[in-house]
Amino acid sequence: QEPAHTGDVTNTAGSLALMIANNAVTNAKAAQMAASTLKGNNTGAAANAVDLTAAQVKTLLAISAATDVLGLAAIATSGSASNLIAGTVPTAQMPALTGDVTSTAGSTATVIAANAVTNAKSAQMAAATIKGNATGATANATDLTATQVTALLNAVVGDSGAGGTKGLVPAPAAGDAAAGRFLAANGTWGLPPSASGVSDGDKGDITVTAGVWAIDPNVVTNAKAAQMAANTIKGNNANATANANDLTAAQVAAILPAGSLERGERLTPWQGSDFMNSGAPFGPFTSVLIASGTLGSSASGIPTVNHPGCLTTTSSTTANSGAFVGVNSVQTLLGGGEQFDCVFKTPAAFTNITTRIGFHDTATSADAVDGCYIEIPTTGVAVGKTSNNSVRTTSATIATLAVNTWYHGRVKLNAAATAVDCTIYDDTGTQLGTVNITTNIPTVSGRECGAAYIVTNAGTVATVSGIIDYMSFGQQGRTLVRGGLS
Repeated sequence: QEPAHTGDVTNTAGSLALMIANNAVTNAKAAQMAASTLKGNNTGAAANAVDLTAAQVKTLLAISAATDVLGLAAIATSGSASNLIAGTVPTAQMPALTGDVTSTAGSTATVIAANAVTNAKSAQMAAATIKGNATGATANATDLTATQVTALLNAVVGDSGAGGTKGLVPAPAAGDAAAGRFLAANGTWGLPPSASGVSDGDKGDITVTAGVWAIDPNVVTNAKAAQMAANTIKGNNANATANANDLTAAQVAAILPAGSLERGERLTPWQGSDFMNSGAPFGPFTSVLIASGTLGSSASGIPTVNHPGCLTTTSSTTANSGAFVGVNSVQTLLGGGEQFDCVFKTPAAFTNITTRIGFHDTATSADAVDGCYIEIPTTGVAVGKTSNNSVRTTSATIATLAVNTWYHGRVKLNAAATAVDCTIYDDTGTQLGTVNITTNIPTVSGRECGAAYIVTNAGTVATVSGIIDYMSFGQQGRTLVRGGLS
């Protein structure tokens, strides 16, 4: 007769089986919990809930005694966004950005700050371009070439009475430069206008043709030409086509052939020989054979089209033998302006062979006591030397010579005899090297010397030690005073 119950506990009519309804046991209806506990099951198996202490909950959640949450991320206990290592920050939590890119707090909308994009931060540009927009409409900037930029710029507008505007000038046509055209104020290329006051025709020393001025032939007199430096001659010593220069006497002499220097011998004597005869003397030069050395005239195969009349020097089997060709070793007291030239051929080998050319006083293998000369030792490295009573100066290298080769050696004193140039040229006349010496130049009485070529061989095998083609000496940079001779 049991009726059906409703509410928190229910059953069916006629049954005593009561059931607590779902969600009927509220916190108030549940059994009270021990203080500071949590409802749970820490048994490790299905079981009724129990009231767990804080320690039991920590154990259940893997919380250590030091309160570290070993099983949770750091942000679970810190609450700091700095501990967020994954995921996305909510927009509302976004901070305000500063610097080149800015935003407001709680927003992800960013803005590039004004003036923040420097040249270094911009995209690199193509070489030789200018940033611009050549599309004819609003568009992003692009890298424009010079041609594109030129097309954008305005052309110059010439003056037609009210002034013009600046801009690109028109390109000159072919032949405009040769015709003497220039850019006029009207913006075109034209010839000089008649408004300049000069029309075509003869204008005295000048003729104008189509705006081009030309000096008439034969009208530039000495008075109209630029003044010349004192004691000079107009000429070109550049060894190539060039404007005329004012040449000194020494520069003129260097241009003229050696034979042309044999002039005015009373005041500027000059002597030389081409060694065309078959034996000594070789006027004006004499010879001295050293330790049985020999001299021979040209043999077949020695002269060339540019070297006629060669004199061959041969050493003997005696050490330090050779030959001297020149003037007496005490005939010249150097006073300035002296010059010595010698065209010679080097031996087949420099071993043991020493050659001296210029002004000196030795007729043996010994070095000069007094003189200014070029020395070619056994190395073939030519140097300049001076000697004043055996006190010598030796220069740096003039040139390193090759064997079996023609050269031209020149020794030349300045007009005051305070400096001497020692120079070597190759067979084409190209200067290979020169040195200038200003010490130990013998110029006082008792320090006389001669002008000579001397070659000696320290060995004992008879050897062709050298060949002479031409030799000369004389006064070039100073005029002698000789009792009124003229």
